[in-house]
Amino acid sequence: MGSSSNVNRAALKKEIGKIGFFCLAFGAMIGVGWVTAMGPWLETAGPIGASVAFAIGGTLMIFIGFCYAEVTAMLPVSGGEVAYAYKAFGVKESFLVGWFLAFGYISVSAFEAISIGKITSYLFPNIDQWPLYSINGDVIYGSHLLLALFLWP
Repeated sequence: MGSSSNVNRAALKKEIGKIGFFCLAFGAMIGVGWVTAMGPWLETAGPIGASVAFAIGGTLMIFIGFCYAEVTAMLPVSGGEVAYAYKAFGVKESFLVGWFLAFGYISVSAFEAISIGKITSYLFPNIDQWPLYSINGDVIYGSHLLLALFLWP
């Protein structure tokens, strides 16, 4: 195979639009795991308790958002929390922040994986076959494990 320096290659545009950015941020922050994982908690709390909890949680998130807005205005660099920790504390601390963020994002995928099986069983009730074991009253089905294997990237 010969190499040529005049090869035209398709290139990706290095930009993301406002709608794409919103969808990426919304999906990364919200996800679907909280809906299925919090179902029993919301039933226990009832409508008033759940409303109060969401109001308190939303208020706390507003204050966290204000903190991010201030830090972003003071340090307008890309890199998020790792870049902010680097500017404020140095290399070692930013390294730790990066790894803690990675572990946090990976741990969220466990809730998302459980949610895939639950949502699929809501849509297709007959998929709940081959009960393997139970944890705190939640049955783990073999069909859900097979589904997770086929959806693994």
